[in-house]
Amino acid sequence: MTSGTTLNITSVTLTPGDWTISFGINALQSAGGTLVTTGMNMGLSTTSATLPSSTFYGDTVFSSPVGPNAVGNLTLTAPQYIANISANQTYYLVFNSTFAGSSMNVNGKIVATRL
Repeated sequence: MTSGTTLNITSVTLTPGDWTISFGINALQSAGGTLVTTGMNMGLSTTSATLPSSTFYGDTVFSSPVGPNAVGNLTLTAPQYIANISANQTYYLVFNSTFAGSSMNVNGKIVATRL
């Protein structure tokens, strides 16, 4: 991943109905490297590779709790929330980070359960 670039980690398409949705990411430094992270953001967006511009029902953005120059592997999770979907909708788990010193590998997941 490139520092400062927003990318899709994964996506899920949900059908109409009520869903509980939660999501999270793991940002991992490359073996033998020292990853220095100065900021992380992730979000659940209905637009590919785009962090939500605000927090509202269906598009949620979370900023990392890390302080300046956090070193090592980092995890960011979001609380579960309920979505009422009226038509098929794709949700993208998107991520952006500013970092230096090592390459960053990111994995994550979206968990959605129909109510």
